[in-house]
Amino acid sequence: MVNKKGQFKIQQTAFMLLALALFFILIFVFWISIKTQGMKTTATSLEEEKAILAVESIAGLTEFSCGKQYCIDSDKLMILKSMKDYADFWPANSIKIRKVYPESNKEVECTLSNYPNCNSYTIKAGGESSVGTFVALCRQERINGNSRQVCDLGRIAIGYDVK
Repeated sequence: MVNKKGQFKIQQTAFMLLALALFFILIFVFWISIKTQGMKTTATSLEEEKAILAVESIAGLTEFSCGKQYCIDSDKLMILKSMKDYADFWPANSIKIRKVYPESNKEVECTLSNYPNCNSYTIKAGGESSVGTFVALCRQERINGNSRQVCDLGRIAIGYDVK
């Protein structure tokens, strides 16, 4: 005669161990998903911080600068815009400068044919989200035979990817 009570206890213990193992596996999967979400948030905030630092540094670079702090030379922008190989040099996913004042109803991308009657310069395209700051957007103009610096208010926006 086989002891059915002993077999039942063994099966009951095996099912409890299996249920306990599944319970811990579920807790582990839940913990991993929370940690992964935290890593995505951290990666996005790091990308945003990197873009903020890039805004501060790019606005002061000699490639853009017109000699003053937070002043961008739009004549230099036109040259840099035409140099596509230079776009990978910048520590940002996108760089866009837009003339804010005097206001314009529609955005006109600057090209060699319409410069300076335009209001937007795209040096590098990309990035899902952006951060920016206001800068002086200056150019040299000849007025009555004299060369003088004409400045407008602009906004430089640096794009980054959201993870």
